[in-house]
Amino acid sequence: MWLAILVFGLFLGVLLLEFYAAKKRPRPSTEGFGASFCTHDGKPTSKPEGPLKLSLSPHTVYKNFPNQKNSSFTINSHGFRGGELPSVGSFKNIIIAGDSGAFGYGVRDNETISSLLETKLQGCHVINAGVMAFLSSQTLTYLVTELTDYHPDVFIVYLGISDLLNARHNIIWKKNLLDYCGAFFGIEHRLLVDQKTQGSVRASFQRFINTLSKKSALGLIFDEQVKKLRNRAGPYRPIAPNRINHMVDRYTSNLKKMNDFCKSQGGKFLNVIQPELGFKSKRTPAENQFSQELGGLVGLNYSAKFSEDYRLFIEKSKSKLSLWGIPCVDPGTCPEFRDSDEQLFIDVVHTSRRGNEVIAQLIDKTLKKLS
Repeated sequence: MWLAILVFGLFLGVLLLEFYAAKKRPRPSTEGFGASFCTHDGKPTSKPEGPLKLSLSPHTVYKNFPNQKNSSFTINSHGFRGGELPSVGSFKNIIIAGDSGAFGYGVRDNETISSLLETKLQGCHVINAGVMAFLSSQTLTYLVTELTDYHPDVFIVYLGISDLLNARHNIIWKKNLLDYCGAFFGIEHRLLVDQKTQGSVRASFQRFINTLSKKSALGLIFDEQVKKLRNRAGPYRPIAPNRINHMVDRYTSNLKKMNDFCKSQGGKFLNVIQPELGFKSKRTPAENQFSQELGGLVGLNYSAKFSEDYRLFIEKSKSKLSLWGIPCVDPGTCPEFRDSDEQLFIDVVHTSRRGNEVIAQLIDKTLKKLS
């Protein structure tokens, strides 16, 4: 009798805790730039982490889901950030592609590099084809399979940091897999789990328990705390020189292919290297605070060692690209950016509106030289 009362009391206590946790747990934000995956027709395939939908793609693993709009960003019917494309006219098409830096993480639609560059160019329309966490391999595929249909007169790539960090954190350290995006391995893992649950009662039961825990507010809180512990940035360890060399080979090879493809289509190609906070010689108090508090944003303790690795990666890449005659803009070495005493960053890797203005000016100068 007492045992039954005890069990009932524990059960009731867990229910009350579950109810309390469900009430207190914040709902997923409908603003900001957190991303979630979905199918090509918008059905969710991951738990909501934010309002930005990334749909699975047969070519690039994922890309922006079209027709999205909130106070933080707009995605048009083509999957590009910003408003709808103008009707066919006599203007030139310029496409800026790349990762979250090109997309404009943390800034409004009219504060992205592409939007600010368009205000400087007469008779040109600048398309923002940036996709969060895209790599050079995905950008190359995107260009050849889809972006070429928009007949860009100039194709601008804004990349660097994502390639370095992806290769650094890639759990499968093989040269031929170095530039595979992490989402690919995530999808592969889920397919393996599906296969195991179909042939094993034990695996099927484990998956049932895992699913049940994720439906529980208490289970979700516990899962989030475990993830924080796992993802907590440890001391930064410099990247081995041979690994950096392999990264450079994959990165520059992808850029060369993009350059060659653009030339074959009668267009121009420009590589713009994404800067990071360590490249600035004069940091504002806010930027100094970012370097202390937001290092975990890139999955590591931000330090001068990371800047050294990234600068080595960039210098080796620029050296190879110059041999091939590929034009390059490196804001981190330009006095207008490097020596600015204004706040150019909103975290350690993403630029503010003012930072984007300076980068747009540097791109504009280079385009005038190329024309």
